[in-house]
Amino acid sequence: MRACTLLVLVLTCGSAMVASGAIATPGGPGAMSPPQQGGGSSVTYQKNTLLPPVSRPQQGGGSSVTYQKNTLLPPVSRPQQGGGSSVDSKDGEVRLGVWLEVVIPGSVTPGGNSGNPGGPVCYLRQGHFSELMAWLENHYVAGPDPGEVYILKICKTDQDFELATFWVYQPVPPPAPTVRETTRLRNEAWGQLAIPEPATHMAPSRVTVVHIPTYVWVPAADRTPISATIATTLEGQELSLTATAHPRRLGFLRADMGDGNTLWCDAQDVVEFDPTRDPLDQPSGCFHYYRHPSVNRPDLRYSVVVTAYWEVSVQCEFNGGPCPNPLPAVPTQVLVAPPRPIAVAEVQALATSGWVALSHAPG
Repeated sequence: MRACTLLVLVLTCGSAMVASGAIATPGGPGAMSPPQQGGGSSVTYQKNTLLPPVSRPQQGGGSSVTYQKNTLLPPVSRPQQGGGSSVDSKDGEVRLGVWLEVVIPGSVTPGGNSGNPGGPVCYLRQGHFSELMAWLENHYVAGPDPGEVYILKICKTDQDFELATFWVYQPVPPPAPTVRETTRLRNEAWGQLAIPEPATHMAPSRVTVVHIPTYVWVPAADRTPISATIATTLEGQELSLTATAHPRRLGFLRADMGDGNTLWCDAQDVVEFDPTRDPLDQPSGCFHYYRHPSVNRPDLRYSVVVTAYWEVSVQCEFNGGPCPNPLPAVPTQVLVAPPRPIAVAEVQALATSGWVALSHAPG
């Protein structure tokens, strides 16, 4: 148990309530078996001191059971040799693991019952944190810890009832999702990404001229990151995966210009042509200089093919934190635009106004 936190569990054992002096009869509602030897650890409770932290027993010690909410814990038995026992929890259940036995100094000797008729009669009941605090006169230096369960051993003396021993059961951490499960969800989230096919834009749009820059880009919508999230529950714990696709930073756009040359553009250089600015002073860094006209081509034009490369990252969260198992990487997504024809002319002289006239119809 964590020394600084405990959970308030309002649980009943039939109609037995210690506060009223009524106690469950042996074998009836509320009767329980104490933890068997071989699991957990035992300490002596000292008022106004913290209990030592509970650590999981080594292989062969301790046990893991399933606690059904609002019902008694089953008897805790020594696990089989080889590493304890465990059962799967269902909805509304808390899996419990290691336990800590706490003996109350000065109390009656635990025991009695049918095995020792002359000794004090003791009963086991499942209590909640406020009841435990009342028995210990609020000297238990700890606060509620979500998931912990308490078993109280109450013994009858000549004068009154006493708390002789109590056990604190810790919940077992939820099982981490398997690589197979997270990979399946990764694929679902990845599959929901609608990465756009690139739409090729050029300036000049239809006819360009050798030895001047011909700009290539895709619209903003075709280079904006997109995300998709898949959420589910695993044994009551939240599991979510978010896949995000974004243009590859280096080498986002490849343009096969049709003249045997390939243009590679980083994501930051793929910017729309601005017709209000000088053609030689554009924000775009994605352009190509044709060296030869396209007059020798069968259709008098070059065919430009643009390919966009996207990276996909997946973030996995489980129970409020990162998933323990790394996810397999998603391969780079490659999308190819339909061929875009462009004619390349050769002129001896070109006025600035003429270039602008050619380049004012980008698309």
